Amino acid sequence: ADLTRSNAALASSSTKNQGELDDMETRVRRAELVSGFSAVHGPGVRITVDDRPGGEVDGEVLDEDLATLVDGLFAAGAEAVAINDQRINPLGGIRNTNRAVHVNGRPVNAPYVVSAIGDPRTLQARLVETYQGQQWFARVNNYGFVYAAENVDDIRLPAAPERVLRDVIELDADPNSGPEREGSSP
Repeated sequence: ADLTRSNAALASSSTKNQGELDDMETRVRRAELVSGFSAVHGPGVRITVDDRPGGEVDGEVLDEDLATLVDGLFAAGAEAVAINDQRINPLGGIRNTNRAVHVNGRPVNAPYVVSAIGDPRTLQARLVETYQGQQWFARVNNYGFVYAAENVDDIRLPAAPERVLRDVIELDADPNSGPEREGSSP
């Protein structure tokens, strides 16, 4: 009788632990999706952006132009965005190095294909309504960028490249601790 009760308690505990493990795995998968660290697919919009025809320097698409478009897409409801198959994530960035645009530290060339997963019925219209979208379209008009957008039934975006954190400070760390306890490098 004692063994039967013990087995029942262990089985119940195992079921509870498995439920907690499943919940944690779901939370990790959701965090990977939101943060950009897992591949995703779904309907959305594909926008192709290119420099103004003629090769003039003042008609080149810059990092800040692409960043404005990406911010506008997120504000319009995009769930995931990539530029030339480089997924945008919190640890990456869009930067110019001289005249070259880099996404996540990797060079990308024009024409820039900006893929955004979201509701294709509303994403483009909502982009126009956002502050960043209005800035973006003003730049398109002012600089003469080539711009073409299309709704797509299934866009596949890769996971963002993993980047090692260089300096992390614990949220619950003692603020009065010495410099050796302020952060840790992996």
